Amino acid sequence: MYKTIPLILSLFLCSVFVDATYQINFSKHRYPSRLAARDAGTLNLPARLNDVIATGGSYFANISIGNPPQNLQVVLDSGSSDLLIVTPDMCNDRSSDNPCVGGQFDPSLSRSYSVKYPNALRALYGDGQNATGDYSIDDVSLAGATLKNALISVGSRGTLANSIMGIGPDIGVTKYLRSRRAPTTLDALVSNNITKSKLFSVWFNGNDESGSILFGGIDESKFDTKMGLVTLDMVQDAQAPQVPYFSYTVPVSGMSSSIAGRNVTYALPSSTLNSSTPTVHGLPMLMDTGSSAITLPPDIFNAINSQVGAVYAFGGYGFYCSQAWHNKTLQESTFSWTLGDSRNGTQSITYSVNFVDLIVPLYNPTTGKPRMVPNPQGDGELSLCTFLMSPILPGGVDAIMGDAGLRRMYVVYDQDNHQLSFGKPILGGAGISRDIPVPSNSSIPQIKPNITSVPYTLPNPSPSASPPRSTVIPGNSSEAADQGNGPMFALMISMFVTFVCAFALGI
Repeated sequence: MYKTIPLILSLFLCSVFVDATYQINFSKHRYPSRLAARDAGTLNLPARLNDVIATGGSYFANISIGNPPQNLQVVLDSGSSDLLIVTPDMCNDRSSDNPCVGGQFDPSLSRSYSVKYPNALRALYGDGQNATGDYSIDDVSLAGATLKNALISVGSRGTLANSIMGIGPDIGVTKYLRSRRAPTTLDALVSNNITKSKLFSVWFNGNDESGSILFGGIDESKFDTKMGLVTLDMVQDAQAPQVPYFSYTVPVSGMSSSIAGRNVTYALPSSTLNSSTPTVHGLPMLMDTGSSAITLPPDIFNAINSQVGAVYAFGGYGFYCSQAWHNKTLQESTFSWTLGDSRNGTQSITYSVNFVDLIVPLYNPTTGKPRMVPNPQGDGELSLCTFLMSPILPGGVDAIMGDAGLRRMYVVYDQDNHQLSFGKPILGGAGISRDIPVPSNSSIPQIKPNITSVPYTLPNPSPSASPPRSTVIPGNSSEAADQGNGPMFALMISMFVTFVCAFALGI
């Protein structure tokens, strides 16, 4: 899992988590809300903001585990596949600067809990957090639906600060368990007839404190159906043929910035296929709801930051908030990326984000107050902000599109067909939901490919690769509705937004 990028600006600076959750049509609430019925086969659980640990960042889902049920908030993460739960044994010894977030599960209090594979859990996440413990069985409830005897990863030791629900490809379980075909949460949703496919769509609604993740289908009220969806095959890993689709990674075909009136296009990796085909330009990039930042190759990041001016200190990049938010250059400058065929605008889509929207405050997780440091220019204190753009760290291998970029996108993750689809999001009030179910034996409704090619493959050091398949899905609700058979369950789980400052990660 690629969870977050540690950004440390001073001795008091902490790392930031931005992660996501399941749901649709959630909005900001100050107090818990009751379940509200939606269309047949769906439930709506409005979100509430966790005012204790801040504002503006992380997406958590409300679930319950055990009998009697114990309520937890879990980070929804497309970069891992385990449902990993923190316990009192993990959390009791944590410092006040880095407390556990979202509650804890106590196995001793559940009558239905049983250990299936003792001491088999060995989890290490991309931000350095880790957990060890047992793979166990218990009941898991999501928005009124219950997964009986679900497999959960129960951490008893480690540094993990919050529970995580992985919805990535099935690589998170250990080889010990994989040989036993351990089901993931997405598997369990299908086997329990809650959804008909391991597909979900993500809509984070820009900078608003709302958004949605819809399981089992797409919602045509959340994206521009006239423009349609651009579909790409996931990158295959030529060096791991036994797990060819190991992550939700697709090639980004273009990157550019406009800073202080200067437009720059950045060179991306290229692979020559053969004498009869053109050179394919593309940067493999993980679309990760479990990461906060946009993580770029160092040469691209350094070129951008030479103009933006984020300060590096103690392992990360950031600004004094007041200086950054009033910087006219940052307010008027943008970063853009293109997915699909960059040579053909009808088969590609380009997204942009304003640099000032990548500058977010850091909060103390215990007090909920902004992180402050002495003003180096005089009296008083200044609040600290982190820059949600970062270079790939030494030892890292992937560029990552985290929530900072995903908030500007509508993304459909199709694990069954190894594809991701991208649309122009409708931000703000999206109106009445138009949920279209997608069974596992079919493609996204209304897909009408007008070009064909073989899947893009991340090459070994010497072999060549094939170009990404890029197709456009036009919007047509009446046709789509006829193609979906069986119930689709839109899991609507409480999402709230929070920054989690974790100075004690030791990263």
